[in-house]
Amino acid sequence: MDNQNLLAAIEELLDKKLEPINNKLDNMEKKLNAVLSKWLTLQNLKPKLKKNLITLEMTLTLSNMLHLRIGMK
Repeated sequence: MDNQNLLAAIEELLDKKLEPINNKLDNMEKKLNAVLSKWLTLQNLKPKLKKNLITLEMTLTLSNMLHLRIGMK
């Protein structure tokens, strides 16, 4: 067997051995991308949620103030 055939045989053997590893890495990459996508979505929602909570807090405070004023009369 000459060197070129030997190299081709080694390359084929390595490809067979590496295929399951490459498949696992591809699956892990897909899962990580899905998690990253969800995380980015949550990060985008954070300012909106904060704004809504501040608005809710202000509304409740005003409502409580009105109830106290009405109760004092």
